[in-house]
Amino acid sequence: MEEALILDNKHTEHSTVGLAQQWDQLEQLGMRMQHNLEQQIQAKNTTGVSEEKIKEFNETFRFVLRLRAQSFVSLFLSTRVLSLAPQSFLHCGT
Repeated sequence: MEEALILDNKHTEHSTVGLAQQWDQLEQLGMRMQHNLEQQIQAKNTTGVSEEKIKEFNETFRFVLRLRAQSFVSLFLSTRVLSLAPQSFLHCGT
């Protein structure tokens, strides 16, 4: 869509620019979370946090990251479905 310079879609409130910005924010969040995890590991090595606590933190980290990714994918897919012209639906069964 970007290559064709399609930036807006009258069938949805989302734009490719907005989706790109949300994707960038998601990537930045992932980098911050990774940095935080690295700091947690370093703190564990110097303070003696148990392996069980680190495992719990890692599971929570992956869970939150998965939720964020699923939200983005759902938003992207709903935007793609809404971008289909209504005429496309008329010809689905033929």
